[in-house]
Amino acid sequence: MNTSLPSTDASVGPRAETVPTPRRRIRSLRALAGAAVAAIGLAAVSWAPVAQAQDNVTPAFTLRDAANKDFSVAVKDGQLMVGPKGAEVAKTAVLVSFWATWCGPCKLEMPHVDALDKEFAEQGFEGISISIDDARAYSQARAYVKGRKFQFNALFDKESKVVAMFNPSKTLPYTVIIDKAGKIRHVHTGYNPGDEVKLRDEIKAILEEG
Repeated sequence: MNTSLPSTDASVGPRAETVPTPRRRIRSLRALAGAAVAAIGLAAVSWAPVAQAQDNVTPAFTLRDAANKDFSVAVKDGQLMVGPKGAEVAKTAVLVSFWATWCGPCKLEMPHVDALDKEFAEQGFEGISISIDDARAYSQARAYVKGRKFQFNALFDKESKVVAMFNPSKTLPYTVIIDKAGKIRHVHTGYNPGDEVKLRDEIKAILEEG
């Protein structure tokens, strides 16, 4: 079992976006500073899950899905359990990707998350996409995923409670890959075409561990 810190793939720039606010310029300056840190191998933005999740174990959470049903992720007795609340099942690997309707790179990544979910579903893999759009934009986010008939589980974090546990900076897209013990093994910030190849390799490696 890998108990070291999760690998990170941090980027700040055209392929990653942050929550738009009146203080966007200040955050942009902070982002530039983060990029400088990443250049020397520290990648500050991507260490957020380590600070939020004790021993790198993913925090438990429950959110509503596109059918307005509760969907849960939790670690129970050392096993990652995922599914409709009260009917969770053990999973070998889970990808959780945070997105929003205003995030262009997120929309580019989502079809690849769906493809990975379809490819590895029978091997104990689960793909989960979590919208951080607030209540005002919830209907738009829900319509977006339903209209594209994605297979992955689409969840909605309207109060930003779950994203705060993983990624307080809210840089998007923000993707984590979790193993069967609930350990956060890989963290990716942003998306560029071709990144899905690395995601696939990381998921496949975890699934092959059994």
